[in-house]
Amino acid sequence: DGGTRAQYGVRLTNDGNATAQGVNLLAMLPNGARLISAAPTGQADSTGSRANWSVGALSPGASRDFTLEFELALPGDNRFEVRATGESNLAGSGAVLTRVEALADLKLTVNDPQGPRPVGADSVYEVVIVNRGTKAAENVNINAFFSRGIEPVSVEGIAGDLLEGQVQFRTLARIEAGQELKARIVARAEEPGNHEIRIEVECANPETRLLAQDSTRYFASSPQGVELAPEQERFGTRPAPPQEFQPIPR
Repeated sequence: DGGTRAQYGVRLTNDGNATAQGVNLLAMLPNGARLISAAPTGQADSTGSRANWSVGALSPGASRDFTLEFELALPGDNRFEVRATGESNLAGSGAVLTRVEALADLKLTVNDPQGPRPVGADSVYEVVIVNRGTKAAENVNINAFFSRGIEPVSVEGIAGDLLEGQVQFRTLARIEAGQELKARIVARAEEPGNHEIRIEVECANPETRLLAQDSTRYFASSPQGVELAPEQERFGTRPAPPQEFQPIPR
């Protein structure tokens, strides 16, 4: 989360033939940048957008090295500038431009219910999609596939259609930078055993494909106690997901 981290090295050199006295170094960060560290022993101002060092005396031919790390928050050209001053009107400066490209960066997480779960009970599967990038993701498609023996019965948070063994979410035009979306799928197991859910996310811009899969154990109660069914064939004839992914057997 956040912007792009950048690290810069600054070398301050006295090219003259006399000692420079009362030398100070000031680093000015690009607009919107946040200072993380300034070594050695640099002091940040109250806004965190500048750092300064009290260098003191610098002998002829001597150099001092400084390192800054900060977070760039804005896309485009970011200007980083340093200025050195000293007694007797000594002054020097330097600057560099760093171009930051804005990109979307989607992260997919699936939180399945804690198992084992009883057959016939409602179980909630939470799907979380976060755009960790600095640009909106566009035309995002999400699909949820369930294995044989469990069916989705409702969905909320993100609009979607319930199909046999599947939730087909409506295409999302945009997921803004920093935005988090959550969908809750309620499913109900019809048979005991291990039942799987698989979430597939595809984004057109930037081209992105994400996959998350999890399994939950379901049991059937009997007068003698809890009976666990043997492994059954999974994912048989559900509607096939895109060819890029292996179909979930039913």
